[in-house]
Amino acid sequence: MNEAERYERWLDIWENEFDVIIGTRSSIFTPIGKLGVIILDEEHDPSYKEGTRVRYNTRDVAIKLGEILNIPVVMGSATPSIVTRYKAENENDFTLLEIPVKAQSSSPLELQVVDLKKIDRLKEDTAITGKLFTAIREELEKNNKIIIFLNRRGYSNFVICNKCGSVPKCSACDLSYNYHSDRRKLVCHHCGREQNYTGMCPVCGADNIFLCGTGIQRVQSKLKMRFKNTP
Repeated sequence: MNEAERYERWLDIWENEFDVIIGTRSSIFTPIGKLGVIILDEEHDPSYKEGTRVRYNTRDVAIKLGEILNIPVVMGSATPSIVTRYKAENENDFTLLEIPVKAQSSSPLELQVVDLKKIDRLKEDTAITGKLFTAIREELEKNNKIIIFLNRRGYSNFVICNKCGSVPKCSACDLSYNYHSDRRKLVCHHCGREQNYTGMCPVCGADNIFLCGTGIQRVQSKLKMRFKNTP
């Protein structure tokens, strides 16, 4: 969400337009009225820690908020952090609930690892390899759904001018911009600074720009081209 959309959601939440709020770590500070329970899924995940601006741990903030509002805080994890596990076993304010068996039985997972260093990059797409394409096609033919995870936002990791070698960087962080195709913006994933993407090199003026790396938007674009009839 951009800042305007974020502000609108905050106002909606403040006016009690929603009964359930789902968000990332910053949502713990959302002005929610009549809050009844706080749930932290995968509480062990290090992404709950904010260390670049105001430093905080979402888990600790949630526990304190629960104390202030006198509401339960539920923390779920198959591999809980040592701190949470210790508190659950030794402190009276915590209760340890365990699920000894899986919620549903499932067949053993079949895992395949594709070494991108060994594929022929002239014949095969590194974003959607031949094995991945075949696996997707086979599951679609069975009317099954598919989830693809990629921990890279945007379209490409950075852009480079093929003529002069210039790489646009954030003036505040000195880090290369990521390209976001949906907004045609160069975005710094560290501080959020943005600038328009024109397709022209800001240094030499050439229009020979190469989009380097693969983000989730590039994968989405390739999937739409290769599976045109799939919603």
